[in-house]
Amino acid sequence: MVDTANVLAAQVAETSTGADPDPSILARSWTAAQVQPLRAQIYDSVQTRLQLAISLTDRHGMVLYDSARPHDVGRDNSHWNDVLRTLRGEYGARATLSDPNDPASTWLHVAAPVRRHDELIGVLTVALPSGTLDGLAASARWQFIASAVIVTAVMAGLALLITAWITQPLALLTRHVQRAAAGERIPVPDLGSGEIAALGAAMQQLRRELDGRSYIVEYIETLTHELKSPLAGLRAAAELLQEDLPAADRVLFITNIHRESQRLQALVDRLLAQAALERRERLEDVTPINLTAVMNDVCVHLSAIATQRQVTVTCTGAGESVGESFLVSQALENLLKNALEFSPPNSVIEVTIATHEVTIRDHGPGIPTYALPRIGERFYSLPRPDSGRKSTGLGLAFAHNVARLHGGTLRVINHPDGGVEAHMTFHPG
Repeated sequence: MVDTANVLAAQVAETSTGADPDPSILARSWTAAQVQPLRAQIYDSVQTRLQLAISLTDRHGMVLYDSARPHDVGRDNSHWNDVLRTLRGEYGARATLSDPNDPASTWLHVAAPVRRHDELIGVLTVALPSGTLDGLAASARWQFIASAVIVTAVMAGLALLITAWITQPLALLTRHVQRAAAGERIPVPDLGSGEIAALGAAMQQLRRELDGRSYIVEYIETLTHELKSPLAGLRAAAELLQEDLPAADRVLFITNIHRESQRLQALVDRLLAQAALERRERLEDVTPINLTAVMNDVCVHLSAIATQRQVTVTCTGAGESVGESFLVSQALENLLKNALEFSPPNSVIEVTIATHEVTIRDHGPGIPTYALPRIGERFYSLPRPDSGRKSTGLGLAFAHNVARLHGGTLRVINHPDGGVEAHMTFHPG
């Protein structure tokens, strides 16, 4: 309003030639402005008419022009603060109620001096109802609040995204470390390419180094223990063969040497296979697996042993999975061979195949209660019912690791109706 008043005052002063301001230019401009179409969208308000009022007084405060109250021409306005203070050379402004009984009828008046050649010849006042400014202020306030809410929501969303971007890899890495501490061999999850990914890779490498050292120590200890018995047998048989023995005894000891050397060879082969499998964290050659076909091949491969032990193997159901067919075949062969070794003559081994799982149940003596927690440990084995001899104990451990690599499980439990049930599952892929 101050700017408008001063601009209009300068225009009046420039077009006035007499001793008093000439109101004609204001009258013409006001009349022309009133007939011009007006539609202005200001926030939520739409303005369709002029709301500004203009008045002009001479150097004595007498009204020469009033756009809102034409009948006030000739009235003395010199007592109003806007005119009075401006005539004194001060900043003039006032707020006046147009209706004394209506507090909302306040008009704001701002005045500017009309000067010609540095001589004060009049006062120009611009007036505007305060309700207009209040409405604009209210609209602007709500617009500001809405904008602030939107900006806050956007900033909160960005903060959540940034937090998730930072914390999600940390959460994945934490779960990985917890699972690794529990003994699981799992690859590092995808942590992106930032510092957290580098931290995950470094932690995985550290775990491999530590696992490798403890792995070597543990295997040396267990392998030394397992080799003692066959080596002692070989040494004793060799020493006896150096003496002059009957032919029958020599054949017996040579047979013992052959059997113990085979045992050592089997132990070394299984140990190498187990060691290679335990160090793996993921499958390599993943293909679809027909579990029925694989199990049938295993049954054919072990048919001679089944016939020798007078055990019938039945296979029912069908199923499929994905993974490394060779490993699955080896694991299932270990499970079936284990069942054959503990099955009494003229008994049946029932193989049931379903989607992503294979169940092998024998009708043998079952697993003693004390041995149940240790089934599947490396080098832990129970004596066979027919011979009393133990195996290397690596067959079930191998099958456990195959199930782990395939995202599944291996459960070996006593069946309620007798015998043992081995239940091997595979993740669908």
